Amino acid sequence: MSNTILVAEDDIAVRKVIVELLEIEGHRVQEADDGEACLEALNDSAFDLLVLDLMMPRMDGFAVIPRIRQAELHTGKHIPILCMTGVYTRDFAANCYRLGGDAFVEKPFSRVALLGKIQELLELRRSTGDSGLRELALLDYAGTLTKFNGMEQVVRELLELFSQESRERIQKLLDAWQQGDLKEVRTQAHTLKSISGTIGAQRMSHYSGRLEDAAERGNREHVSNLVPLVRMEMDEVHQKIGEIL
Repeated sequence: MSNTILVAEDDIAVRKVIVELLEIEGHRVQEADDGEACLEALNDSAFDLLVLDLMMPRMDGFAVIPRIRQAELHTGKHIPILCMTGVYTRDFAANCYRLGGDAFVEKPFSRVALLGKIQELLELRRSTGDSGLRELALLDYAGTLTKFNGMEQVVRELLELFSQESRERIQKLLDAWQQGDLKEVRTQAHTLKSISGTIGAQRMSHYSGRLEDAAERGNREHVSNLVPLVRMEMDEVHQKIGEIL
């Protein structure tokens, strides 16, 4: 399926490689050489995906992403953003996700890695609709209450149990990640996906599911990108639960 993709990258050689790879796959591609040009293109045209270099002149990717997400609050739309950088650390990747990026790839990248991430985001966009992941709730308390027939005490007890078990699961997940044990990472991610879904922590459940899938496929780079995100998402869920309880 052909998609329209915007590539924002200041390095001409890298940008041309990405464009060529995408056009070979049958996609329509528009180019931008800095952050300001990227925002102008997004304002003028509709795109199915943005490939965004985080380190650009005039306005870098870290400044671009919040502006895009802020604008989407008024439109209700969501463009998937694949972030790129040659300066990779786990905190760097986690910050990309925190600002609103949807996936991360390190430069220099392989053809398989780049196209794989792009395909994953495009498929996710088709499955979740134009509004995308940002429509998923941090904690859908009202929905969970409805699911349990309005029994507020039961839901509160469920949230307390979740708080206890999820902390244990997160610690086991982090230990397994540090030890390189992808089988255990998958096990803990699967459980976190399940228990998060039960209480209506929709984003947490989704990200845990992505982590489970990455661990099952043996994609260590993707696992390393997702673990910090899952941990930070869980911290936000715990904070929200504290406000409710």
